[in-house]
Amino acid sequence: MTVRFRLLILVFVLILGALNANGQNCTINAGVATSVCPNQPFTLAGTSSGLVAEAPVWSQVGGPTVTITSPTSLNTAVTGYSPGNTYRFRLSSKCVDGSLIFDEVVYTTHRLTTANAGPDMIVCPSAATVFGNAVAAGETGTWTTVSGNSVSFTSGNRNKNELPITVSTTNAGNTTLRWTITSSSNSCVSTDDVVISNGAGVSPVTAGPNQSLSNCYTSTQSATLAGSYAGTGVNGQIGTWTMVSGPNKATIANKNQNNTGISNLIEGTYVFRWTVTGNCVNGSAEVTITVPAGTQSVTNVGASTLTYCDGRTSTVLTGVSPSYTNEVVTWTRTSGVGTISSPNSPSTEVTGLNGSTSVFTYRIQNSVTGCASSNTVTINYTTPPTVTASSPIIAACDVTNVSVPFTFTGGNQRQWSLISGPAGSTLGGSTGTTAYTNATSPIAVNGLTVPGTYVVRIRNTTNNGNGGCSDAFADVYIEVSKTPTASNAGTRQVLACNVYETHLAGNVPVNGKGTWSQVAGPNTAVMADKADPTTLISGLTNGVYTFRWIISGNVGCPNQQSDVQVVVANTTPTAAAAGENVTICNGTPYILTGNTPVLNETGTWSVSPTGPTFSSVNDPRAVVNGMTANREYTFTWNIRNACAQNNATVKVTTSNTAGPKQAVAGPDQCLARNSVTFTLAGNQPTNGEAGTWTKVSGPTGTITNPSLYNTTVTAVQPGTYVFEWVLSRNLCIPTRDTVLVTVSDATSKSVAGTNQTLCGQTVINLSGNVPTVGVGTWSQVEGPGGIIITNPSSNTTTVTNVTDGRYAFRWTITNGACPTETSDVKIEFATPPTQANAGTNFEVCDVTTSNLNANTITNGTGTWSVVSGPSTPTITGINNPQAAIGALKYGTYVFRWTAVGSPNCPPSTSTVTVTVNQSADIPAGNQNLCNVNTTTLTGNESSTGTWTQTSGPSSTITRTANNAAVVTGMTPGTYVFRYTIPATANCATSYKEITVVNSAPASVADAGPDQALCLATAATTRSATMAAITPTVGTGTWTTDVRPSGSTAPTFTASTSPTTNINGLVVGTYIFKWTVRNGNCSVTGDVVRVVVTKEPSNADAGVDQVNGCTQKIFMAGVEPAVGIGTWSLVSGPNTPTFDMPNSATTQVLNTVPGTYVFRWTVSNGAGCAVKTDDVQVVVTSLPATTANGNVAGSNLNLCNTGSGAALNLIGSNPNATETGEWAWVDNPSNAIITSPTTPFTSMLGLNEGVHRVRWTITNGSCTSSDTLTVRVWDQPTTATTAGTVQACLYAPVVLNGNNPTKGTGTWSFVSGPSTTTTFSNPNQHNANLNGAQAGTYQYMWTISNGVCPASTAYTTVEVEDCRIAVAKSASTPIQNADGSYNVTFTFNVSNPGSKIEVNDVQVTDDLTGVFKDAKSFAVQSVTATGPLSTSVNAAFDGRTNVNLLSSGATLAASASATITVIVKVNLN
Repeated sequence: MTVRFRLLILVFVLILGALNANGQNCTINAGVATSVCPNQPFTLAGTSSGLVAEAPVWSQVGGPTVTITSPTSLNTAVTGYSPGNTYRFRLSSKCVDGSLIFDEVVYTTHRLTTANAGPDMIVCPSAATVFGNAVAAGETGTWTTVSGNSVSFTSGNRNKNELPITVSTTNAGNTTLRWTITSSSNSCVSTDDVVISNGAGVSPVTAGPNQSLSNCYTSTQSATLAGSYAGTGVNGQIGTWTMVSGPNKATIANKNQNNTGISNLIEGTYVFRWTVTGNCVNGSAEVTITVPAGTQSVTNVGASTLTYCDGRTSTVLTGVSPSYTNEVVTWTRTSGVGTISSPNSPSTEVTGLNGSTSVFTYRIQNSVTGCASSNTVTINYTTPPTVTASSPIIAACDVTNVSVPFTFTGGNQRQWSLISGPAGSTLGGSTGTTAYTNATSPIAVNGLTVPGTYVVRIRNTTNNGNGGCSDAFADVYIEVSKTPTASNAGTRQVLACNVYETHLAGNVPVNGKGTWSQVAGPNTAVMADKADPTTLISGLTNGVYTFRWIISGNVGCPNQQSDVQVVVANTTPTAAAAGENVTICNGTPYILTGNTPVLNETGTWSVSPTGPTFSSVNDPRAVVNGMTANREYTFTWNIRNACAQNNATVKVTTSNTAGPKQAVAGPDQCLARNSVTFTLAGNQPTNGEAGTWTKVSGPTGTITNPSLYNTTVTAVQPGTYVFEWVLSRNLCIPTRDTVLVTVSDATSKSVAGTNQTLCGQTVINLSGNVPTVGVGTWSQVEGPGGIIITNPSSNTTTVTNVTDGRYAFRWTITNGACPTETSDVKIEFATPPTQANAGTNFEVCDVTTSNLNANTITNGTGTWSVVSGPSTPTITGINNPQAAIGALKYGTYVFRWTAVGSPNCPPSTSTVTVTVNQSADIPAGNQNLCNVNTTTLTGNESSTGTWTQTSGPSSTITRTANNAAVVTGMTPGTYVFRYTIPATANCATSYKEITVVNSAPASVADAGPDQALCLATAATTRSATMAAITPTVGTGTWTTDVRPSGSTAPTFTASTSPTTNINGLVVGTYIFKWTVRNGNCSVTGDVVRVVVTKEPSNADAGVDQVNGCTQKIFMAGVEPAVGIGTWSLVSGPNTPTFDMPNSATTQVLNTVPGTYVFRWTVSNGAGCAVKTDDVQVVVTSLPATTANGNVAGSNLNLCNTGSGAALNLIGSNPNATETGEWAWVDNPSNAIITSPTTPFTSMLGLNEGVHRVRWTITNGSCTSSDTLTVRVWDQPTTATTAGTVQACLYAPVVLNGNNPTKGTGTWSFVSGPSTTTTFSNPNQHNANLNGAQAGTYQYMWTISNGVCPASTAYTTVEVEDCRIAVAKSASTPIQNADGSYNVTFTFNVSNPGSKIEVNDVQVTDDLTGVFKDAKSFAVQSVTATGPLSTSVNAAFDGRTNVNLLSSGATLAASASATITVIVKVNLN
């Protein structure tokens, strides 16, 4: 096959003029080296900026073949990669100035075993094992529970891939376990989940103990059943409650819940059955519920807690008033101290409290029925709440879970809430906040996955306590950090002449935030947005700028930084000077003497003729080697910038005389201070060379033999020597080299000082140690640019021009030739936040909202918080200086305005006190009391006022709190009390009055006997006559307490008459209450129960049964529409059992052949007569033989190899009196059964599909059956492939199997040089192949269908590296008569592959870069040989047309060709 391949060859030749690679005026950034874990997204992320002429393009230049999804997108996905490889990608572009630029990035794919937790499991309560896959060396597997609690495991087994689990008997459901494999050598993690479905269930099945319920109910009773746990329906495991028998139809709240509630129970005995079915537990059990006759309910008593912060010694306890006749209340002290003034009154004063906890019990008991209800009132004391916590908390790098300790006093409840977090954090949902939850110290704050600042608020509260119990708050700032992405500042930019702005191209950080700073430059550039990776920089001038891209993951992690240069030019460059012409001996290195370029300039040496080499073509004093004898060389020194360039030349002529080789003085030496001699080590003179040692500088010392290359030096002194070794030969220019020798104590250790955190400083004071041996120098190694080290050589220098950031400075101590000592000091430098000012204190009256008024924070962020107050107010806009506050209550609030800047600076705080006053109020309002001698008066919460009596019988008022008082000595009558709040600075005096009516007790109520009534079938309502006792004191009134749901309220002919008629009664239970009241006293009241039931339905026992099977005797009665039915035996050959006596269709168990008469009795309440009907059942048959449709155990999975599969059926044999028959249940093939009534028969004509057939044995009315499922598959499509596939390395490879019409195809690897190739979809007939390296592969295409034999075919894939090889050379220029030169370029082009022909071959050459210093050039001819001879591009000019070949050129495998280009060049 052939492929299309376009090759661009850009060649720059050093000839005639110097090649000067001018920098580009755009920049590109391929990102930073990245590691990818298996199954993670593989994404290339590049940036570009500046004057880009062609859109950037991604290409792969290394590693196994992958697919770049969108090569022309800066951000694109990569697919088809495999673990354990290194891939290299190139991002290429072209600048407007013609520069071709690229940047490369390396991606490493780590190896990690892909976690496999095994298939999902269905289990029952017993020992079980979950099988995760094994881990490789250096990996750790860990089991965790994701959700559910139906199974568990011990923590000691969590790292075993074969995990023993305990299956719960009482927690049904799905539990998800996760198998996580982590690598110790990289950060990769692989997880897989397994869902374990547990039906659960306790065996044996029980229905719970029998229950006898209380008589303390008025209308109906309820209970809770207690069956054994039976599951919740998972995997079909479930229990079901049914009522077996009872006096009425009870209501089962949830028939499938083992501990469900049952209600609507009336007097009588109930039997409930708990039936459990499923694959784990089966069985049934029954429970009996006995309901006695109801007497009367009792008033329910609730518990309460009172909390005080003011240390009061007395208070009033208030219980619920009794609701029923004969109920008596009693107060008792359970624990603690306190004297109860009125123990038999619902409201009583308690005195003698001492600030400790006391518990009092309030009990209501009916003296006639014995029914009682009780609960407790707890009195707690605490001090006003306080809470403190240290802030900020700076978490270590990459820590996501933080503990927040706090201390507190007072209060009885601690809570915490997340108030704010960084953008992108999901903690707290869309609002970024969480509700208050209870807290203990330390608080575990987890899930801090986004770096930044989190604010946690801690509250200490008494939970609505009284008397000075204001809540207290503390805010904690948490700084979370994450390892930042490595920094890449982009490629160097050289701007076009007179261009003064450009865009930078830093990489976009995945983790952290980036910031640009200027390190160096001729002026201070203007940055549009320092946080923008591609920010615009402007205001540039002539010179070289260095910018630094710092990526920070917050204060807890080290920063990442990189620098980039931007070169700006607006003037012509320095005039080039190459030095004086010289004649030298041959074979001796020569040092050129060009002048030094400045600012933004670049100098470059070139030579003609070619041959000599440079130590560095850009060094003005480059060393030249390789000049041959008797030859003149012209060296050109080119200085250029973006605006222009100029040249200077120097001629170096070599003579026939051989000069010395380069002198080498040997390595520098560091010697001990007590050394008195040492040996020099110059290179040995040869070929008539003479060597000479001289001391250039240093202490005294004697060179033993100056002409000996390895002479000793004696009588040395401590200090640093410089010796020069000179080689001379034939009176030629000698060569020289120097060596440094230091005799000294060891260099002083460097101590850069302690790390510093500076806030609000203007300079940094460095403090390194003073070296006793050596010289110290300060340098910056990390941090924003632009700083100035005042005196780098002073150990205590200052650093100025400092901006906020993290710095590292290095103190380097050098000592001649001895080793250098270094150490670093880290400096965190920050500007403090704006000084916070919360504003002046203020007071508001009779409002619940207001606004705060703090100063605006210009540096940092301001945040409002609550310090204390009588409630938890709302703050709308916590960062707004004028935030709105709401939900205010009477009292004093303290709000804090906190300005937070850098974590390295303490926050600035200021508080404001807001006093909320209200006009006097009595929230509880007027009081209507019954025969009490004490009550409590309470004014506005948190207020301070005075209680006085303005009218009524005499009483005593005792102040118990700032807003509360207890009234004692009360008698029946009407009282008026006044609460007065004095005036404040902004609020006038106010008062409020209440009326307290204290009534005398009334007669005891008696509502008369309960009644049971029947409503005739044709009637819709009926009446009842009450029989209450007339009260002697007070007035009685009838009310309806309970009536049937949805019914209309009945009417009383005279509601105050003890014997009133009540009309409009419908079916159901009524509770009528006879309440005797005198003023506010309701002597509870008495109730009467009236039960109205509908006349029951006529009984229908169903038709007589004449041919019954003993196993299948089911009644066929009719469920009554009204009432409940019950079966009983009238006559029969034995006494059978009714499975469910109240079910019209119950099964009758334990019957024998014979004739039975059963009776169906329908009843409905005590007020209606029962109705009956009888049915006769004749039992004739015994059970049939158990049917088995596959006695032989035949294989029921078949392959249809022709016109239909066949299967022999062998069923169990019927007895002599029985018959058998085969019948279809599902027959998608319209197959036939050859003999349906014989046990042994055949099924014919079975095609693909699922078939079901049933074998039934019949004995009279008794049957038994068994159903078989037969699965049939047709033969799969025959597999074929298109043969050999040829492809180029890095090009897509598409496999070529046939698309099956029957079955499923699968590709698999057979052989080849790489076993890690992958398929885009192994079941796709034209799947893409990824990861192939050069070589020959074989793959198998398998088509399978069920149990039928699979069909296979093979394809060969040949992958070659199709990159065309090009070698370019240039001839020695030939001067023409007119002074111009002809230069011949030769391009040897070859296809190194052995199998694949390359189409659309192209070679390009841009001559403008080669001849940039020439006055003009012109292409004279373009020719080619071999297969390219007819494909040359005659229009090639090396400028606007740089293609050497015309379109459509091809080059066969292993073929080669030569392209020759002749160019005429004019230099002047």
